[in-house]
Amino acid sequence: MTSLSPLEILPLLILERIYVKIRDLEELESSLQRWNAMPKDGRNRHVRRLKISWAADVEDSRTAPRGKDEDVNEEGDPTGVWNYVSHGIGHWTRLTDFIILRCLVIPWCGNDLALAEIASRGDLRSILRLKLSSIEDESEQSQIALHLYLSSLNPLERLILIGYISPQTFRIIVLRHGENLRNLEIHPEADRDFRNPLVELNAPVMQHFAEHCPHLTYLSIPVNRTRGDSQELSIYRALSKLPRLQNLRLRLQYSIGPDEDLWDDERDGQYPLGYDTEVKDIPFEYIRQIYTNVAMDSTLALSIFNLISSSSAGSGSLGQMKVALGRKISLRTSAAYGTFHSTIRYFGPPWKCTRNERGEVKVQELEKRSTARYRED
Repeated sequence: MTSLSPLEILPLLILERIYVKIRDLEELESSLQRWNAMPKDGRNRHVRRLKISWAADVEDSRTAPRGKDEDVNEEGDPTGVWNYVSHGIGHWTRLTDFIILRCLVIPWCGNDLALAEIASRGDLRSILRLKLSSIEDESEQSQIALHLYLSSLNPLERLILIGYISPQTFRIIVLRHGENLRNLEIHPEADRDFRNPLVELNAPVMQHFAEHCPHLTYLSIPVNRTRGDSQELSIYRALSKLPRLQNLRLRLQYSIGPDEDLWDDERDGQYPLGYDTEVKDIPFEYIRQIYTNVAMDSTLALSIFNLISSSSAGSGSLGQMKVALGRKISLRTSAAYGTFHSTIRYFGPPWKCTRNERGEVKVQELEKRSTARYRED
């Protein structure tokens, strides 16, 4: 078989909807050499990293800029060929030997039952890195399939979950994969049509998590911001029990009005804020509580960093922490409040704490240009 040059093979890769992750020319040449060495009829069978999405996502994934921090879950991965196609998982069962697949990026929606069946047969036994997005179905059938899928995989090293994550789903992640996990990123999300609760990462849940994840080095999770009360501090203390944690991303979530997770309509009456409540209709007391809750400066960011890194269990291993504020998602959550959201963003910009080799901690405000725009708004 005649070998192809980079300029000759790259258009072929794009036409076949197979894209090369390029960081530098040496990595590109290495990928092309491996590609040229494969028999033409067996190239798909050698794929170890598979990325599946809808056609609408393909262009965005190829052109969107990716910073170093944004790609943290793939740091250290050898550059290789990603198969990125608009077809579902069923299409690739006919083309790819899933037994050797090491990395899979796929939406759960539309692939749920097929994925559960493939995993239960042991055909995904080599998967080490998984990104599962678009978990949008809270039905019993889909949740059973999700739990079967996660339970059937061998312990993962890296996991990203985006969508409806129930308490039971999170418990399966911890018990099945916690011992082996190095990187974990979860984004519990729901909309107004959901009726079952999302997992709440409170202190008891995170204490159980820390006990079962001794090798975790990277973690990105949401944390309920409750004005630094004992519940919030207990979560930070639980995180300090992760002995090897080096890189932490905290998405601090604030609520508007009474705690929605603790509100009972039968006991407490109608919830005072509806899904369509406008800013002008929010009681002043709730507005005051919001600003108390979202205020974030360098001193507070450093205090959180020091609390998490102070435990003897971690031995000062935490090297970097980012904190950013966001609206807590729940069944009663309304849409963004426009200018009101901009004001909140101005009082609570994101921060990064970094420890250098001498043990000194630098605190840096992030996205200053964005904050300046919010000030103008």
